[in-house]
Amino acid sequence: MTRVVVLPDLSVIPERRKSQKRPMTYQVIFCGVDGVVIASDRLEGVYRPDSTIARGNDVKKIRISGDFAWAASGGEMAKIFSLHLAKTLPSKNEISDADILEIIENLRKPTLEDWKNTAAQGSDATSRVILVRGSNQSIFRINPLLHMDTDVEQTRKGRCIAGQIYNTAAFLFHRLHHTEMTVTSLATLAAYSIRRANCFDSSCIDGLDIAIYRKEEKKFHFIETDAPWNHAPKLEDALRACIAENALPIRYKT
Repeated sequence: MTRVVVLPDLSVIPERRKSQKRPMTYQVIFCGVDGVVIASDRLEGVYRPDSTIARGNDVKKIRISGDFAWAASGGEMAKIFSLHLAKTLPSKNEISDADILEIIENLRKPTLEDWKNTAAQGSDATSRVILVRGSNQSIFRINPLLHMDTDVEQTRKGRCIAGQIYNTAAFLFHRLHHTEMTVTSLATLAAYSIRRANCFDSSCIDGLDIAIYRKEEKKFHFIETDAPWNHAPKLEDALRACIAENALPIRYKT
């Protein structure tokens, strides 16, 4: 059973639907039969004085450390929390999930203190860090805000999404993933999801990073992403051919 740690959201759904407050990334975690895939875009949005978003820097939003991989989305608070995780999480599989929860709680205060010392603007109410543990496929979806309580939800879905979850590319995430898929297949699906999210909203989503965990290797590795990024048209041709091959004959009503 996959564990997903979900911190209760603020009332941000109406805000996310306003174009000037769109989350500035797209990230997925897929658990499969032989490992885990985590993927993220690379575009960092920049808030203009009028609260609209401009294209910013090309950055790596995923971090890996042995058995763990995580990605930050939203405002500056998520990036600060991500840096604290990098300094705190062990690189080897030597702690329990309960220990991870304790680490998360202990990092809230220093994250908030560091955030107060920055002049950054951004949607920190929607800041999220998604963390996955490769060895047991536990997923933690973290809201770094100090005053939020931790809630643990048991799930068998084996997937998690962060960032622009109202992007219509999320349909792929929910309908095509299955935990019996291999890491190779899931990496292709993750790349396709983010590439098509880019097509729907290129001002906020662009570029691609993927890290994979294979059970026999027992650690996360980054993989090359140029080919997966450019594979989208060929994959769509294959999907169309599959639909055509499995199409049912049309029967008129009598």
